Amino acid sequence: MLRRLRDAKGFTLIELMIVVAIIGILAAVAVPAFLRYMRTARTAEAPPNLKKIFDGAKTYYEEGAKVNRAGVTQTLTFPVTVALTPTTACKDGPGGRCPGTVGDWSNVTWQALKFQLKDPHYFQYRFDASGDTDTATFTAGAHADLDGNGTYSTFERTANIEEKSVKGGGAIYVSNELE
Repeated sequence: MLRRLRDAKGFTLIELMIVVAIIGILAAVAVPAFLRYMRTARTAEAPPNLKKIFDGAKTYYEEGAKVNRAGVTQTLTFPVTVALTPTTACKDGPGGRCPGTVGDWSNVTWQALKFQLKDPHYFQYRFDASGDTDTATFTAGAHADLDGNGTYSTFERTANIEEKSVKGGGAIYVSNELE
């Protein structure tokens, strides 16, 4: 009987413990990388939406270049400032999504920019405008608390008027991208 136990095929306790330790080390490396990847995927929403807002503001400004009956060019502006939309932070737990309610985007500014989000999204959006004609400027912003810790990831795009044309900032300003 001792000979049969000695010749039996299988793993020893030490071999099993080594395998468990290796799996634990791999998990310790993989889980943080995976969580970072997930937060990075969530931030991918903001830049294309800021581009849509920028394009809408540029179109609004350029279409405003009309002459009234007296032959006077109308004052050119961007749509009026609108606060964060949706007005309440997106929450379904840490990094929660906003439901994508069409009613959130019924504000006159979002309508003028032809911007709305029908699908669930992570960010709240705002539009700040000032000045008119040659001094008109705007800042479009996207803000989200991606991990529920109270720190917001911020993406912003600015524009102003140069030589009677809308010129955007060279790049999107990013603060706390993965917060």
